[in-house]
Amino acid sequence: MLPARLRVTACLVLAAFISSQSYWMSYSWAAAPNVQGWALQQDNPHTGMWHVYLSSAGMAAVNKKMGCTLVTKAPTWNVVMYNDKTKVYFLSPLSEWKGASIKASASGTKGKNQAYKTMLVEKKPKKLKEGTILGHKASQYLTDNLASTGLKKVEFWVTPDVQAPPELKQVFSKIYGVGLSSMAGLPLKVSYIDKNGKRTPVFTTIKIDAQLIPLSSFTYPASYKRVDSEIAVLMDEKG
Repeated sequence: MLPARLRVTACLVLAAFISSQSYWMSYSWAAAPNVQGWALQQDNPHTGMWHVYLSSAGMAAVNKKMGCTLVTKAPTWNVVMYNDKTKVYFLSPLSEWKGASIKASASGTKGKNQAYKTMLVEKKPKKLKEGTILGHKASQYLTDNLASTGLKKVEFWVTPDVQAPPELKQVFSKIYGVGLSSMAGLPLKVSYIDKNGKRTPVFTTIKIDAQLIPLSSFTYPASYKRVDSEIAVLMDEKG
């Protein structure tokens, strides 16, 4: 056993080390408010261009045409949609969020107040072939989904280069109507195929870059007025 004087000295050295590490960690977080992630531009024929920023810390999807921004972040992963023009926001726990307004808009459903059923994955997606999209390795999958207008096939291309936490996969699964929990990556291209074989693009990634993303991108203005639906966020000042 160490003499009392040496034990005291060892404790002081350990305390100093822990203190210095704690200071370094807090300083590093404060000095580096960015996180490594991906920036994507995804086009939809109905909603227009989505600018998507995602990382292990969260996601932000901005659509100027619809006038809204969708954000979610760790650790709660609550989904928030807000409008900078009308200064309102809608908040929902991820487990309860259905993404109805985005799905309806992305599919060209007329009438924003129309009910839109949650898409249900009928069977495990079938992997078809390998390919590349914008220089990234991607796999093509096909599955049957129950959409609001009946049974449709969904084709999607998934790249393993863009990884995301399970919570973000849930967000994309609800938007695209495909089960992504077992997929090694995220989709870069999604299309619906009707019973006649007609293919309708849902989202097509036209640009993807790895970059540092400000953590503040995943937050929302808490001073905005909270509303009770996504539809209210998409309304203009006249309602």
